[in-house]
Order: sequence, then structure tokens, then C-alpha cells
Amino acid sequence: MRKALLFFGIGFALCVLSVGWLVWAEGDMAAPSASVPQGIFLGGSDIVSVVSDRLSEGLLWAGTPRTLYRTADGGRTWRTVFRSFLFGGPIQDMCVHPADSTSLYVVSGRVLFFSDDGGRRWARLRRFKDPVLSLSVGAEDPPLLLVETRGGIAWSSDGGIVWNEPGQETEGNSVLAVSAPAVPGDYSYVLMESGLFRFKAPHDPWERVFRQQDPAPVGEDPEAGTGEDPEGSSSGKTGGLAFRSESTGICLWTDKGMWLSRNSGDDWTEVPLEGMRPARFRQIVMDFRHFGTLYVLTPDGLFQFSAEARKWSSLKVSAVPMDITEMALSADGRSLWLGTPQGLLQVPVPAAVNPQRPAALSLQVDGIPSIRDVQEAAIRYADVSAGKISRWKQAAFYRHWLPRIGVSLDRDKDRTIASSSAKGETQFFVGPEDESVQVGFDLSWNLADLIWNPDLISIDTRSRLMVQLRQDILDEVTHLYFQRQRFLSEFEALPSDDPTLLSERMLRVKEVEARLDALTGGYFTDYVNNIK
Repeated sequence: MRKALLFFGIGFALCVLSVGWLVWAEGDMAAPSASVPQGIFLGGSDIVSVVSDRLSEGLLWAGTPRTLYRTADGGRTWRTVFRSFLFGGPIQDMCVHPADSTSLYVVSGRVLFFSDDGGRRWARLRRFKDPVLSLSVGAEDPPLLLVETRGGIAWSSDGGIVWNEPGQETEGNSVLAVSAPAVPGDYSYVLMESGLFRFKAPHDPWERVFRQQDPAPVGEDPEAGTGEDPEGSSSGKTGGLAFRSESTGICLWTDKGMWLSRNSGDDWTEVPLEGMRPARFRQIVMDFRHFGTLYVLTPDGLFQFSAEARKWSSLKVSAVPMDITEMALSADGRSLWLGTPQGLLQVPVPAAVNPQRPAALSLQVDGIPSIRDVQEAAIRYADVSAGKISRWKQAAFYRHWLPRIGVSLDRDKDRTIASSSAKGETQFFVGPEDESVQVGFDLSWNLADLIWNPDLISIDTRSRLMVQLRQDILDEVTHLYFQRQRFLSEFEALPSDDPTLLSERMLRVKEVEARLDALTGGYFTDYVNNIK
């Protein structure tokens, strides 16, 4: 009996090891095959998550429900870094520290794991009592961890050592998305049914920067999205956030619409949907090179929105029908990584989606001085500041409190000559010389000038001429400054590859810059060169 039990146990162990080896080997054997289109990586793998590293070009993580892979050469070779089979739960989410590509966080089932060596060794940080929906990692050291669970938001400000349970901030609200700061010191964001909130630290008061209950923006039906979605998703349960890396640009969407903000949520601009249905949006990625260039993943396919052109475009990424489940923008911004049930697909960003300014028109747009700075430089160079007239008037006023000082010098030299007559003779006598010197000082005030100063008449005449000259200079500088901006806007709106036309456009801009330099003593060009 014991021998039978022993053989049965050995056989059972061998079966378990065989199954485990097959699951373990699944990642190492995953490779492009003849049954999938060219350009598919990890062919045959059901890709459910894709993360592209913004610090290292070619560094990418792709995950299946059970395995996480890593490539450092743009997909040519892959290495398995995590297997949820060993821990008993599917991979829910995966994040990389924004400033450290070797710090990885993976949620498997309800357990959060951490690796500080790129996935070679893993440590268990915490098991959550509620199912985990998403994870966000901040850029601090140690990082802020925000974990969205069905019971609310759990957070840790020391990299996962001490945790705070979900508090009253989310009580009664459905959390739609969370985001930890992408750069140290930036805001964290929580999107809920009641609006978008931001905070520097989770224990600080949360500031609402977008309110779901606000009146709908112009052009939006305030009653839209209040019923059940035809696809089965309920109103108010759909939404998300997308960020432009290392920037204050935010894209926010709910089942009621989509909005963009350039300044961390202080101001919002509605995105025209043109028939797009936000309730069906699965994921949105914002191009980190161009604010307002969005890639939107829906069940109907992949779309691109350009805020500059205010236009939606459908992206045809492959001739083979595929259900795209996840996407990420490459580190260089030139391609999209798309996760599909057939594997990981890399597609270049179409030229129409990735407009490039011609090399000949790589002119300074953002790195130029403000119009106020240019005007002040022109005033200084021409020496026509308003303070100059004030100084003249002040000097004329104080002048009449000072006396007029007169100095005189009188020098007199006399010689005495006397004569006498006796016996018919006249004699002359020359006496000693008399010499005298007189010095005089004179102080005088004209107090009437305190009431009526004739010098002010001359100053007023000169001030009128100076004001007119200053206004002419400011008008010319303002006209040239914005003429340059208009040229650049027109050239970008109507791009051309004609070398002759490009050269002519460049000369027009350079002419305006030269005239600005002539009025500011070279200030405009010196500023641009220093910024470069």
C-alpha cells in the first residue's frame, strides 16, 4: 500500500512539473510564426498589456494574462521576467518607475510584486482584500504608489512599505482612473464620477479641477450619456486620463465627452467628437512630441485626433483583421506598439499623423522673447523711456531751490605822479605804486520760478516729440514681431518641399528678424541664440 501511494505521489508530482514546465516554456518559445503577418512579435501570444520605456529607445514590456516579457532591442529578442503561474493569479497591471527602468511593479491577482533589478528577482509588497483594477507609480524616490481597487484607492508614499487603506475621498464615487506624478513634485490625479481631482500628496485636501455635473460645454448635449450604452456599459462608468510625458498636458474623457488641458487642469478645451462615441473608448495615448495629438483605441479600430487640425482620422494598421487590446507609443515617437490576440504588432506612425516641419523652416517659435521684452529692448536702445521726461521735470523743479552763485574779481593798480615849480623850473616826482585786489560773491534766488517755471515749456515740447517717437518705435516693433509669427503659421499651414519656395520663405522671416535687431540693438537674435 505504501509503495502504491509512493508511486502515485511521484506520478502526480511529475504531472504537475510537466504542466508547470509547459507553462514556463510558453514565453521562451513564443516567436513569430508563419500563421501571423510579418512584423508580429511574440506571435501566437495573447498580448493584454504593453509598456514602452520613455528613457531607453527599444526597451519594451509586453504581457499576456500569465507572463511578462522584456525586450531591450526593439523586439528582436525577448526575455521572460515574470510568470503569474507561480503566484496563482492573472496579471492585472504592470508599471515602470518613470525615472528608473529597472524598477518594475506587477499586480498578479490581488498581490503587488516589485523588482528593483529589471525583473530578475521579485518581492511581494502587499496583498489587497479587494480586486485590483489599475496601478500607477510616481516619479519620486521613493515613489508614490496609487492602487485602484473595487473598494477605493489604496496608496503608499514610501514605495510600498506602509499603506493607507481607501479613505472617505472616494466613498460613494466610482473611480474611473488614477495617475501618480510623472515628474517629481507634480500633481497626482483621480478621475471619479463627480469629477477630476488633483493633489500633491494623498493626505492633502483634494482640489477638484473638472466637475462632471458642470453644465455641458458649448455644442454638447447635457443629457447625452445618461442612459444605458447600447454595448452594455453603463453611463458614468467609462473614463480615463492620458498625459503628455514630463508636461502639464492632460487628456480627460468620460462617457459624456473628451477635453484637453495645457496647464494641469486649470483650463479645459472640449474635443470635437464628430460621431466618435467616448463610451466605447478603451485607451487613449497622447503623443509626447505634439500636444493634442491623440491615439484612441476603440472596438471599431484605432483612430487619431489632431488638435491643431481639429480632425479625426482612422488608422489602417494591417490588412489582417485584428482585435487590438493595448497600445503604447515608442520612445522615439515614430511607431505604435499594438497588443493583439495574435501577438505584438509594431506599426509606424503615418506621415499624415506625424507632420514634420521641413528642415529649412526649423525656425525658433517657442524660444523667442515675449512681445513685452522686445518692446522694452527697443525703448532702451532708442533711449526714449517715459522715465526720462520725469527725470527732466524733477531736475527742473529742484533747480530753482538752489541759488544762482556769482563770483567777481577786481584788481586795481595805481601810480602816483606829483609836480612842483621853483625858479621857473618844474619838477615831477613819481611816487610809489598803489595796488588793490577785490573779490566778490553773489547769491540770488528767483522764487517766482517755483510758481511758473519757463523751463517746463521746453520740457513739455520735447516730451511730446519723445512720446510720438516712442509710439512709432513700439508700433513698428509690434508689427514686425507678429508679422514673423504670421509668416511661420502660414508656412506650417501650407508646407512645401520646393527648395526655391523654402528659401524665399526663410528670407522673409530673416528680413523681419533683421529689422527687429535694428530696432533693439541685436536683442532679438541674441535672445534666440542664448535659448538655443
